[in-house]
Amino acid sequence: GVMAVATRRQRAAVCARGAATSVFSNSDILQLLLPMMDFRTFVALRAVSSDIYHATQEVCCGLIAWLERTAEQYVSPHFAKALKIASEHEAHLTWLLESPVIGVVSPQRYHLVIVNAYHLLQARLSR
Repeated sequence: GVMAVATRRQRAAVCARGAATSVFSNSDILQLLLPMMDFRTFVALRAVSSDIYHATQEVCCGLIAWLERTAEQYVSPHFAKALKIASEHEAHLTWLLESPVIGVVSPQRYHLVIVNAYHLLQARLSR
């Protein structure tokens, strides 16, 4: 009856949540999908489960470290390499710099990351 339908729906919801958690806890999948997410979706996704939260945190910290290394190279004799790397990862660069993601993931480092990436951002915007 009605209870059986409700129980089946609850089981289906638990299965769907478990599947979503395992998919969105995969760093390769996250790396691919994050630049396509708007900020609200990113925040909502992080709230689904602690596994997803930790996975997004890890991937974003890796992207922030990549941004910092690229920005350092840009103000060195290796600036051409930095521009090449930045163009190859345009979606990630844009997503990090044009949304509040860095402030959410690493609020204590936000200012420093943005200041250090300023010249890279300026070069990107001038194109």
